[in-house]
Amino acid sequence: MPTTAAGMMQRNMWNNKKNMEDMTKEEIKQRVNDVITDKLGIDDFKDDAVLKEDLRADSLDVVDITMSIEREFDIHVADSEMDGMTEWTVGQLYALVERKLETK
Repeated sequence: MPTTAAGMMQRNMWNNKKNMEDMTKEEIKQRVNDVITDKLGIDDFKDDAVLKEDLRADSLDVVDITMSIEREFDIHVADSEMDGMTEWTVGQLYALVERKLETK
């Protein structure tokens, strides 16, 4: 899916932040939501939405989302951490990013 202009502008604003570790949970949530919207074309979902079941993301979509999240937050998600990720909720993605940023 193409990146939306609004998403690009929002990301540019966040990328200008000096320390990603200083981001609020709300900022993390918005950025993850932007990635999901860009990759799946869905912009109306809840934190408890399951990637595969509710958002219809297949394993390739999840890899694409994960790679985008890695770039977006400058983090690394090991392949072993991605096992079963299609069954994760959006909220679990938020938590993953928060954990990764805390240990950076």
